[in-house]
Amino acid sequence: MNVLLVDDHSLYREALEMLIMQISEVEEIYHAESGNEAIEAVKNHPEIALVLLDYNLDDGLGVDVLLRLRARYPDLRIAMLSADIQPDIILQCINSGADGYIFKRMKSHEINHAVEQILAGETFIPEGALDKEALLKAARKKVGVPGTSNVEQLAAVARHIVLEQDLSIRAHDVEETPGGMVSAFNSLLDQLHDNQKQLKEMAFCDELTGLYNRRYFLEQLENAYSRQVHKGLGFTLVYIDLDFFKQVNDTHGHHVGDELLREVAVRIKHVARDTDVTSRLGGDEFTMIVNGITSAPAAKTYLERLLGKLNEPLNINDISIKPSASIGAALSGQCPDIEQLMKLADTALYMVKNRGRNGVHVMAVGDGASALNGLTQ
Repeated sequence: MNVLLVDDHSLYREALEMLIMQISEVEEIYHAESGNEAIEAVKNHPEIALVLLDYNLDDGLGVDVLLRLRARYPDLRIAMLSADIQPDIILQCINSGADGYIFKRMKSHEINHAVEQILAGETFIPEGALDKEALLKAARKKVGVPGTSNVEQLAAVARHIVLEQDLSIRAHDVEETPGGMVSAFNSLLDQLHDNQKQLKEMAFCDELTGLYNRRYFLEQLENAYSRQVHKGLGFTLVYIDLDFFKQVNDTHGHHVGDELLREVAVRIKHVARDTDVTSRLGGDEFTMIVNGITSAPAAKTYLERLLGKLNEPLNINDISIKPSASIGAALSGQCPDIEQLMKLADTALYMVKNRGRNGVHVMAVGDGASALNGLTQ
């Protein structure tokens, strides 16, 4: 397994290389000191399996490089490196497609553990995502007194409880103290619990539309396929592309395009049932996991209703728009693996586009070969 280190400080890259080489799976390490070099390195060395990418580069933000790499290489593992541990920055990176966020000041064995966790397909977020100063500030605000040892103890205890995930602990049976320290302690725990919960939820949420993101979609797709294999519970995988979306952006501006994407998300959620999983993959691409619908006629009826909803005209900033969408779907039954199911849905999507867009096509195992032949004729 090969790794690319991206940081504009050569000494840090060299130190990190010595550390990462201790991981048995690592065979070779490449270096890049800028975003452009990183993109070129991944292009020239397809064997790279993991990119460790600095958040702050001389030629721009690492998150911009992350977005470019993620668009081109959806399966590449990418982790952000940063000396900053603010929750909003962590959320920005995870929402942009990072597989993890590594705090540069972590201990050597912690960094290696983070890398191993990311390589294993898990998302790594440091436990110190809520730093001590932020906790002290929150504690002082709740207690309403200047910084004292009691307040610092309060924050330290609260932080320990939150990081240990023992969120059921509350000081319910403790007599209230002057200054409201007990209620402040409980209130702070509630606040930190909410922050941690938000961090986890936002890691799977598309910031623009409020739908789930690609990461959550892939996780739920694996779960759905596992339920089919072990329990015989089939589903339909759906790909949705907005037609001519680039023209909307080019003609009316990205603010109109963003508003259109939000409205499309609202309409998808309006049609979706509680058991369905709705996600935005990126750009104008959406997806659904429609649980329980296992026949082509049922899927076609369901998706034609969705298309009708998407086609309803709307007005954005006095601009009249009638959305058009291509919808391709694949039935999960008898599909040998997830990869083949995704390819089948993708083929169905392009059959709709090949026929002139703004339509629905549903495919099942056995339809793939003839469909592909039709597309190439």
